[in-house]
Amino acid sequence: MTAVDIFKEGKVIKGNKFDFNEVGDKIQGTYVANEQIDSRYKAGDKVWVYTIKTPEQEYRTIFGKASIDRAMKMIKLGQIIGFELTKIVPSKKGGNDFKDVVVIADSKIVDEEWLQQQEIEHAEPVEIQAGADPISAAMDEMAKDVPKKANDSDLLLEIGKLAEEKLGVKDPAKVPEECMAVLNIAWISSNFEDILKKLKELK
Repeated sequence: MTAVDIFKEGKVIKGNKFDFNEVGDKIQGTYVANEQIDSRYKAGDKVWVYTIKTPEQEYRTIFGKASIDRAMKMIKLGQIIGFELTKIVPSKKGGNDFKDVVVIADSKIVDEEWLQQQEIEHAEPVEIQAGADPISAAMDEMAKDVPKKANDSDLLLEIGKLAEEKLGVKDPAKVPEECMAVLNIAWISSNFEDILKKLKELK
């Protein structure tokens, strides 16, 4: 490991909680992490905490609740998302007011730079047996590391062959990058069918 004094060379990583106080308060960024922590209000309960990386390169946390948690089940890491306080309903019983925080996202709007960085950091060399089809071998390896449905391996194999045929991609490792650049679709398992469809439509 390179010798370094991180206290001199590094910088403070901010992970401040974002509070919604007034209607219109909002924040957006790349969805980078989530975790469950113990509730401060009820022993034994757990609370989801979602972390986003803002355009200002700050890490901000948003505490979940039922409506946010339901929405976040449909969001994948790497998507650019927003949270906005749209309504406050005063409590009739003297408790906390109800704050309606909505989650705004689009599966096609992602932080491609962040996604690519995750692939680079977690990538392992692909070992191809002598005589094996390099496209098939590489795509099979990639399929192991992607959250998938039952038929994702077949989809990845078809995508790899079409990427070579339609985009001229000879290096299997560059298939995700080239597909995202040409098709403008995020390389996530839920989009594999759309990616395959778009490749087939290319002339």
